[in-house]
Amino acid sequence: PLWYISTHNNFSSKPRVVLHFTPDSNSPPLATAQFYSFSCSIDIDVWSKSGVTTERMGSNGGVFGGVDIIFSTYMAEIGRQEVFEWKRSQGTEVRSLGGRSRGMKLVRQSSG
Repeated sequence: PLWYISTHNNFSSKPRVVLHFTPDSNSPPLATAQFYSFSCSIDIDVWSKSGVTTERMGSNGGVFGGVDIIFSTYMAEIGRQEVFEWKRSQGTEVRSLGGRSRGMKLVRQSSG
């Protein structure tokens, strides 16, 4: 294994999911995910040499409807924040990846 993943329940003060830097559970985190009760938001923290970057992911769907996941991140190569969305799809993009008729695709909102 390359990494160790630990999970914690809602009553813990630790993040719900921790991706550790090595296969050792005592190694520092590479990334964490914190889920919020009664919300479709997830905070993702990613550690690097320059510090911690936090990205919030949310959804535009409801509990009983389909959920599309939306997040934004800073794109260093273009020098600005970009918004991305995982969207449900039945298009050719999904069908070309293994023959399934439905799935998800990642879309940059500024270019569709």
